[in-house]
Amino acid sequence: MIVFDLLKTFVFLVSGVLLYPVLILLSLAAVYMVWALGRFLGEWMERAKAGGFDPDRDSVTAFDFSGAVRRYRDMLLVSDRSDDAAVMYRMREAVAERKKTLDIYRMMIRVAPALGLLGTLIPMGSALAGVGQGEMQLASSELVVAFTTTVVGLAVGSLAYVLHAVKSRWIAEDIRQIEFITEKVCR
Repeated sequence: MIVFDLLKTFVFLVSGVLLYPVLILLSLAAVYMVWALGRFLGEWMERAKAGGFDPDRDSVTAFDFSGAVRRYRDMLLVSDRSDDAAVMYRMREAVAERKKTLDIYRMMIRVAPALGLLGTLIPMGSALAGVGQGEMQLASSELVVAFTTTVVGLAVGSLAYVLHAVKSRWIAEDIRQIEFITEKVCR
C-alpha cells in the first residue's frame, strides 16, 4: 500500500512539474504562429503581385518568381550547367529545401493541440483537489488555466493547418517552376 501511495505521489509531482514547460511551449507556439502568419501574409502579397507564371508568355530569366525560386534561378544562371549530375543535385536540393519549410507546420498541427490537452488535464487535478477541500478560489483559477490552454492549443493547431494547406500548394507550384527553370536554362 505504501508503494502505491508513493507511485501516486510521484506521478502527481511529475504532472505538476510538467505544467510550466507545457505553458511555456504553448506560449512560444502561439507567438511563433503569429510571426508565421505575418510571414505568410507577406509571401501571399508577393505572390499576388507577381501573378501566375505562364511558360508560353513569361521569360524564365525575367519573371518575378517567389523568393526561393528566384534564388534558385539566379544561382543556376551563374553556375556551371555543363555537369548534368551537379545541376540535378542542386535542383533536388532546392526542392528538398522548399519541402522542409512545411515541417514546422506539420509539427504544430500535432503538438499544439496535445500541449493544449496537457495544459487542460494537469490543472484539473489541482482544481478537483481544491473542490474536495472547499477551496473554490483555487479551483476556479485552475479551471481558467485549463480551459485557456485548450483554446490556445486548438487555435495554434488550426492556424498551422490552414497555413500548411496553402503553403503546400505554393510549394508544389514552386517545385514545378524549379523543374521548368532547370529544363529551360540547361538546354
